[in-house]
Amino acid sequence: MRPPRPPALPAPQQRARAPGRRHRRGPVPAQHQHHAPAKACALLATLEQPAVVSTPPSPRLARITAGTDLLSPVRLLEHNYQHRRVAALAALAGNPHTPHTAVTDTLPTLHPLELAWIGHQNDVPDWLHTAAAALAPADDHDAVLRLLTDDELDRHPDPAAVLQSWLDAPESEGFWSRRDVYRAVLDSRHHTLHHLRQLPADEILTRNEPALALPHLLAYCGTQPERWKALLKALDYGPTDQKITFGELLDSIQDPAAGNSPLQKTS
Repeated sequence: MRPPRPPALPAPQQRARAPGRRHRRGPVPAQHQHHAPAKACALLATLEQPAVVSTPPSPRLARITAGTDLLSPVRLLEHNYQHRRVAALAALAGNPHTPHTAVTDTLPTLHPLELAWIGHQNDVPDWLHTAAAALAPADDHDAVLRLLTDDELDRHPDPAAVLQSWLDAPESEGFWSRRDVYRAVLDSRHHTLHHLRQLPADEILTRNEPALALPHLLAYCGTQPERWKALLKALDYGPTDQKITFGELLDSIQDPAAGNSPLQKTS
């Protein structure tokens, strides 16, 4: 007698699909492919502008850079990695999904040297070369901040604005230092109290030129003993103390009752 046939196994049940959930992935719509690169171009336009600065000439620098293009405007842009924004835009331009208009609409927001940088690249599309060349400066050096002499500043319509551009420029390690900027601003006859207020107080107070800080200290302290006492207290600091600007020093003298001097021991 044959053994009974085992019962048939139930057919495997399919998992219920979540309502509204798509399980088939089709091609990404063309408008979505173009949207992300175009948005990236717009975001690049909002990033901070580079400030390309040349270093004051010196015999040591001349020895280092002799026979090289290290001091060329485009190399100065690359020195502080300030070319990363335009490099990202060039990469987007090479993306076939990036609309050309998204790139060309961003070009007017770039620094002149970023436009010049595009012209020095061999791996960017020809249409980008053409669009950037139409906006780039005729002379790259015109877009570089330099520490000008007072004779050169005399020919500038706004020497004070030039000094401020030096103070606003980022420090360039190896080629550009804040001390270079401070020295150039202090040495210029075009500096104003507005410029001095932004400099470290010790840069001004330790200068061998009494006429630099003394007139401002006299104007702030006058005949008020409490302000002179506040000045003496502010000047009583050591090498481990927090550094303040000349403007903060003047403010602490003007309002000695506001509290302790901003020059306090760092913990």
